[in-house]
Amino acid sequence: MNKILIIIFIVAINSIVLSQSAKIKVKVVNLNDRKGNVSIGLFNNGEGFPKKDSGKIGVEIPIVKSEVEFTFENLTNGTYAVAVYHDENKNGKLDRSFLGWPIEDYVFSNYAEGNFGPPSFEDACFELKDFLEIILEFK
Repeated sequence: MNKILIIIFIVAINSIVLSQSAKIKVKVVNLNDRKGNVSIGLFNNGEGFPKKDSGKIGVEIPIVKSEVEFTFENLTNGTYAVAVYHDENKNGKLDRSFLGWPIEDYVFSNYAEGNFGPPSFEDACFELKDFLEIILEFK
């Protein structure tokens, strides 16, 4: 009986560890302007998408060459979306014109676009199973 409990315990622990070993590599390519940072937000639901502070995880990466990449690790398999913008002046936000239109470059996973605003989480989301590499380019 004890051997069975030990085996069940080991299988359960392995399942927990393996379920949190998924990764998403986000690569932003063909950066023409090497000023500022690239901000990448990873979201696991539509709540607050795509606002910077609402993401599951957010990173700011200084631009030093024509592409940047970041790997989000220790994730669980599931549904995610990515929002990326070029923070040219390093002020920590997507700058907008007086009309409210973005004046800094941005892109979403699936190259999702919204009508008069950001796309929905459903349009930008994708399924993660173990590992996924996403390559994005500002338009």
